[in-house]
Amino acid sequence: MKNLELATVERTGELGKTGLAKAGHTERKLKLIDNKETKGNNALGEAQKALLGNEDLYNKFLKGLTNKLDRQGADASSLAGIENIFITYCQNLSDADIESLVRQFNKGFKDYIRAKKGDINLDEQRFEEINRKEITSRGIISVLQFIRARKKLLDLTPSQEYAFYFEDVLDARYQIDLVECIYHRNGKEVSIDAMNLIQVKSSEPSEEEQERIARAHREWLTSSVMDFDSFEHEYSDGIPGNLTIESLIKNADEVENILLDICTNPNGEEFKVAEEFISKLDLGELSNKHKAWLLSQYGKSLKGLILGARKKKILTNFQARDILTAIERLGNSVMVKAKMPKNVTMIKKINSIISVGSKITRTENLTGNEKDSRHQKIMNVA
Repeated sequence: MKNLELATVERTGELGKTGLAKAGHTERKLKLIDNKETKGNNALGEAQKALLGNEDLYNKFLKGLTNKLDRQGADASSLAGIENIFITYCQNLSDADIESLVRQFNKGFKDYIRAKKGDINLDEQRFEEINRKEITSRGIISVLQFIRARKKLLDLTPSQEYAFYFEDVLDARYQIDLVECIYHRNGKEVSIDAMNLIQVKSSEPSEEEQERIARAHREWLTSSVMDFDSFEHEYSDGIPGNLTIESLIKNADEVENILLDICTNPNGEEFKVAEEFISKLDLGELSNKHKAWLLSQYGKSLKGLILGARKKKILTNFQARDILTAIERLGNSVMVKAKMPKNVTMIKKINSIISVGSKITRTENLTGNEKDSRHQKIMNVA
């Protein structure tokens, strides 16, 4: 079964007309670590093609090293990105093959910057500093040891699905090497049972370092990832009370009366049933965010009422289809205009995990025993 596309719904602080910050969000897609099916010589050949002689990777490594020397906000995302690319392509390789690839990458990088020395625009001292830098295989192998061990464990429960993700900034700023997502499906709907923020070390970290890692994981959650309550407020704040759409879903008889009235209009077959019904929902003066929120909340109930009216012969098949199509089209349109994610789901549990290679040394639940689901963190899934 296809793995999820996963995106965080992150907080933003936009300036409103009053000059005060108002809530908003942006989506940040996590990169899926695809399960590589190729093994043996084919896997090695695929990795060599992707990792060696790749000028884009050499430039990324150079950028990361230069930023580090210049102390530009300690942005290590380019360096983290190199390791993440190695992790992607080395899943089915032996430790010896990985070490060989790393050595070849380092040699290729040195050859590259020597050939480009006149274009790099570095003084001799900084050039020599960069020339001495290398990526190491130890951290890459440790992460791959963890992934292999986790796959074996998680595969023991076939009813659950899982996937591993990374994001260069998460690694560089928040000490998250991997995001592990454990989930299950109910038809088209996805429920995330656990999201684990994982830092993999090559050697046993001190207590102080473990606390620092867990603190970074908590910081990412609290500063960057929205909870359902914040998300709801972004879209629902300011919606007028007593809207027709809210009262309609509680009263099927009222919906049937409206439909009967529309369908017996003297204009007959030429009358636009779908447009008239949507106008009765009383959405016209609302903002796109408000429309998107209401239709996301009540769309399924409206569909059920329309199907019920068709079953009772209040609507013909054509009329029911026309209304359902119009509601869906309107919902899709306002969601795009309001920049509202289509498939937000709540995460039941979030853990901070520290591991030395394949051995987990510390697990901390970051969501506590929160009973109010409104405060659960959310993700966008596809």
